[in-house]
Amino acid sequence: MELHERIKFAIKQSGFTQNALAEKLGISRGSISQWVSGNIATRTVPSRENLFRLAELSGVPIEWLWSGRESAAHKPQKPEGSLSVSEYQDEEGLGDGEVEIPALNLQVGAGSRIVCETIQEERKFRYARSWLQKYGLDSKYLFRVRVYGDSMEPYIKNGAWITVDKSRTNIQNGKIYVLRSGEEIQVKALFKRPDSGIIIRSNNPAYPDVQVSATDMEHIAIIGEVIEFSVTLISPIKNGSTI
Repeated sequence: MELHERIKFAIKQSGFTQNALAEKLGISRGSISQWVSGNIATRTVPSRENLFRLAELSGVPIEWLWSGRESAAHKPQKPEGSLSVSEYQDEEGLGDGEVEIPALNLQVGAGSRIVCETIQEERKFRYARSWLQKYGLDSKYLFRVRVYGDSMEPYIKNGAWITVDKSRTNIQNGKIYVLRSGEEIQVKALFKRPDSGIIIRSNNPAYPDVQVSATDMEHIAIIGEVIEFSVTLISPIKNGSTI
């Protein structure tokens, strides 16, 4: 379900008409119509503040409304195929049902300015093979990096490790990506603009949105989608077997 569809669902859950909701939020009805438009050319993205207000009014989890992932409160405890990650050394070897994922010495900025230099493998982590199968992930595309800064809090904390899938570079509204902007490496939520540009958004409201026009996209490179930090951000596939 894409962002505009989640917004439409949240509006229905709120019990408000679009006119009543617009009055409640202090915006025009036309703005709400643009949020839920089926036409990507006329569709717009709500501000962070309006998304939070809509979540409050509708009772839907802000995590789900923002990114489409399930609220942690509704996740079962340690389900089959749950994430299991630990660091290991070569001499220890991998156990049955385990896959190696490298951690790079690349630091990604979440409010802190991080300039990319040489990228090398720094450490190794073991992942449960069943977790990769559950989400249809291929281990050769995955790596771990550490986040520095508070712009993605409260979801991604300063110093947190994140797992990135470099095969996932097509932007989906509200998903979180590691990207290169000029010489800087950042972790941010991305939204498409009608002109083929993007909006770079932080979770922390202290950081304003960054608008990138289509002509400036040549300075942006999507490295990969963040698929995990403390909770999994993608949905399981049926009968997944790719590792």
